[in-house]
Amino acid sequence: MTIHYIDTNAYHDWQPGGESHPTQGRRYKHATRVLQQLANEGAVEVKFSTPRGPFLEELELVHSDEYIQQVLSDGECNEWSGSKPDQAAIAAMFFGGTMQAVEMVQGGSKLVVNLPGAKHHAMRTHSSGFCVFADFAAAGIRFADTYGKRVAILDIDVHHGDGTEVLLNERNDLFTFSVHEKGLFPGTGAKDESDKVNWVFNRPLASGSGDFELLAAVEDFVEAAKEFQPDVIMIAGGADGHYSDPLANLEYTELGFARAVRLVKDAFAELPFIFSGAGGYTPDDYTPAMWLSAILALAGKTDQEIIDLKIVERVRTVVSKRADLYAPQWVSADQEPKELHTEILPGFFMGGTADDDTIDYAKPLSTFEHGIPFDAVVTLYSWAQPMPWGIEELRYGFADANMSHVDEDRLHRIAQWAHDRWKEGKRVLVRCQAGMNRSGLVSALVLMRAEYSAEDAIKLLREKRSEVVLFNDAFVDYLVGLEAKN
Repeated sequence: MTIHYIDTNAYHDWQPGGESHPTQGRRYKHATRVLQQLANEGAVEVKFSTPRGPFLEELELVHSDEYIQQVLSDGECNEWSGSKPDQAAIAAMFFGGTMQAVEMVQGGSKLVVNLPGAKHHAMRTHSSGFCVFADFAAAGIRFADTYGKRVAILDIDVHHGDGTEVLLNERNDLFTFSVHEKGLFPGTGAKDESDKVNWVFNRPLASGSGDFELLAAVEDFVEAAKEFQPDVIMIAGGADGHYSDPLANLEYTELGFARAVRLVKDAFAELPFIFSGAGGYTPDDYTPAMWLSAILALAGKTDQEIIDLKIVERVRTVVSKRADLYAPQWVSADQEPKELHTEILPGFFMGGTADDDTIDYAKPLSTFEHGIPFDAVVTLYSWAQPMPWGIEELRYGFADANMSHVDEDRLHRIAQWAHDRWKEGKRVLVRCQAGMNRSGLVSALVLMRAEYSAEDAIKLLREKRSEVVLFNDAFVDYLVGLEAKN
């Protein structure tokens, strides 16, 4: 099954209370990188997309006008001190990602993942528990009111999904079922607070409960949901029930978590699913691993297949390589290459395209009238002027985004073409627009054909051209995954 995965670098910058705050956006970054590796290796099929912002009328489904203005206009919220418009914008994007997931389901997608979604504590007039906007409640209402769909929401975060429940508990076309640790924040969600008439269910678990108790509670969900007869399943897959999590006292494992969501998937195999990550406070290993294990189970992977993929080890490897392999996500002007073209190795160049060498510019080719002569050029920017006569050129324009936009066979043919001409003694240039990501990807592939490792190729490109070459992590993940695969 194809995983439709919503992500953006802005998600990774979520840090409402600084580095000491339990909620850290890097947990999304680590999960995304490992999923990209798995996709590069062919272990899963993933289609990546970026989230849209929320529409005002969507926020108004679950929040007051005053609260929306306080967050989006003033940048103020209970989750941080003072005005932080950047964090407010990211919180809005979390919400927009889930609303986009609704549209993707309506378009036919069977499994959509928006990890920062499921902000299940947010209330109509205020934030709560690290949750700013109530995206799951809004998505449920959108499904029901606009599309006539009945939605069952399973919340297996360690904390009671009080906000989602409060915002939906008077509707009989929306179903909420929360499995959480008894007595933990927010202190609500006792079993006797369930209301079958309005399809509200709570299963509080005692401290120390583990996979067995989780699976038993999820079996109760399946039984009740079958009676409800949903059209869509949404899962708030908080990873904070893991035995290592510092904010709770349950004993879930990654495999138990995967089995729980697979139980739901098997019971409603024909229905579309939306999965979001809610909470999880071990950002550098178990939180991303719990999410990924659940996503893989929803995508059809067996227990043994998940074990064989060694998810925790992959997350830790990604984290350990962050400092020396992954470049910063945001590039300042003083980090950009100072020259249009850089000689990486004798006869092998990497570069970008000057503004006056684009096809819509009145004075073309000025860069090459007095510039470095090349024998062969790879052009990866569709708007670049073609090379003058006498210079071999191979062109392939693709987006500086993720690998789902790239024809890999064509990519490797281009890299081989450039490598062969370079080894023949020709002066070869690989160019894109800015001369950092697309040209970095192809240049690294050329160097790997010259027996450089992926890591050494990346480091050489950064040493010669700029420290932020290949700041597109998806391209770095592809190169590392390709080396591991081969």
